[in-house]
Amino acid sequence: MENEAPISQSLICQKINAAWGISRMSQTGSHLDALIRRLNFYRSRHNGIDFLWLDEAQYRTYSQFRTDSNRAATDLPPEEIANAVKYVLTDSVSLPLPDLAKACAKLFGFPRMGSNIEASMQRGIQEAVKRKYAKVESGRITIIG
Repeated sequence: MENEAPISQSLICQKINAAWGISRMSQTGSHLDALIRRLNFYRSRHNGIDFLWLDEAQYRTYSQFRTDSNRAATDLPPEEIANAVKYVLTDSVSLPLPDLAKACAKLFGFPRMGSNIEASMQRGIQEAVKRKYAKVESGRITIIG
């Protein structure tokens, strides 16, 4: 977790299974879930996906994003995408929402938009607005500050 957080719970379970040579999640899913819950990592939940953080302080102060990390779009925490939104808008100041979503997707290594990628980028844009990094006006998103 020191190297992986923030990470989706499903991805950390996949990595644990791979390390043990277990190919199917169904064999270990509930057991790993119980073990992870006992470790008391901080959790955020978005659209039914749990993301694990080392602690609440990491969650509250996280300001990074990791490009080309070979994660699926659904494994990207919205908080991390929000940081990418802030980064993109620092140079562009204001963009149409679809263009911002595409620019962020490219930062994370996705050359084309699919429905999962689009949905993940939109969650990140919403998180950026919630964190007051940006505001939406007339279909455009503009940096705040």
